[in-house]
Amino acid sequence: MPKITWINLLHFYQPPTADNETVIEAAETSYKRIISALKRNRQIKFTLNLTGCLLDRLDNLGYGELINDLKALFLNGQIELTGSAAFHPILALLPDQEIIRQIKLNQKILKKYFSEKFKAQGFFIPEAAYGVKLAKIIKKLNYHWLMLDEISAGGLKSNQFDNSRLYIDKNSGLKILFRQRQNSKKYAPQVIFKLIGEPEDKTVVTATDAELYGLRHKDFSYAFEKLLKRPEIKTLTAGEYLAGLSRPEKIALRASSWESTEKELKN
Repeated sequence: MPKITWINLLHFYQPPTADNETVIEAAETSYKRIISALKRNRQIKFTLNLTGCLLDRLDNLGYGELINDLKALFLNGQIELTGSAAFHPILALLPDQEIIRQIKLNQKILKKYFSEKFKAQGFFIPEAAYGVKLAKIIKKLNYHWLMLDEISAGGLKSNQFDNSRLYIDKNSGLKILFRQRQNSKKYAPQVIFKLIGEPEDKTVVTATDAELYGLRHKDFSYAFEKLLKRPEIKTLTAGEYLAGLSRPEKIALRASSWESTEKELKN
């Protein structure tokens, strides 16, 4: 039976200025749904970016049980957590000192909720907004990999990347997880369901806002929950996937974000 390997990175974030009702709606419709699905399917693994400002906000709003569920999933290896910036600024536009402060503050907040010994291996740049100077700072802070959009490596051509090859940023030495933009721009569970039954193994790499799962996309058929039970589906954390790759290739990356277009970059 052909397998589909799914690497799914979910970005949990609400602006610090969001009102309580907005954060509660995201927690009730999306965050609880994702956590519940993981608890019911112990074989499933995802990579999560939990911004520090959101964790503190959820705690202040009485979502201690939700945070405890996340901690349990982390401790049993079902979720991998990334580093990031505590308040989700566009890091590449900030002075070095503020970049470092934001990253260290986020790490401090994650340690408060998950473990004093916790240290993320991967890093989620807000908006996947890459810059050379920023990547070098992230590397100096002892992170090992980044998630970026395919456009950061020069384009959005189909089959641009070899899913068995390890790509390394020539500027910083960081490993790169490239999200597949076309699959990430759609509702991933529906995309993957369409691949089931194809004759060859497939690798799907998606990175989206966590709020897509419930708040922003109404999944009336419960495709997400049904997909996680399918025997054809194998999930890996981003770190596990990158660790299994070989034939490293250094590539030059360009300043861009996960919403950049070719026209914008040309201009």
